[in-house]
Amino acid sequence: MLSSIIYLIKNKSLMLCSKKDLGTVYYALSLLILSLITFKNKELSYIGALGILIMGYGDGFAAIVGINFGNHKFKILGNDKSIEGSLAMFVFSFIVSIIILYIFNPVNILLFSFMLALLSTALELFSPLGLDNLTVPLGSAMFFYIIILLQI
Repeated sequence: MLSSIIYLIKNKSLMLCSKKDLGTVYYALSLLILSLITFKNKELSYIGALGILIMGYGDGFAAIVGINFGNHKFKILGNDKSIEGSLAMFVFSFIVSIIILYIFNPVNILLFSFMLALLSTALELFSPLGLDNLTVPLGSAMFFYIIILLQI
């Protein structure tokens, strides 16, 4: 049993190391940055959570849907994408945004959620080599923070 677990961990590590991008490292870095910047201010902590959850759910489901159901594939900036995966990115980013904004900032929820989902999907599409793990969470959080500033 223990040898099976070690084998799985070792093979998973090899798969991560053999990728041509540093997406996993970028994701951890974006989590650290958003946590340090937003979580010390209780009024703005949901903005960090917004970026983190959009990346986690949006990009996570985009990969699952794209790999398993992506029949309409295309290449953009050297990345293999699918219409189905990109649509999943948009839908799950939209859902996450609606939930977070409904709880913490219930003003123009549908408009802001649509804008965040559109931006996140575009950032995911046009970020090469795993950089989406930086651009999506940081970009969506920064975008919403600017929206908050402009409302005041």
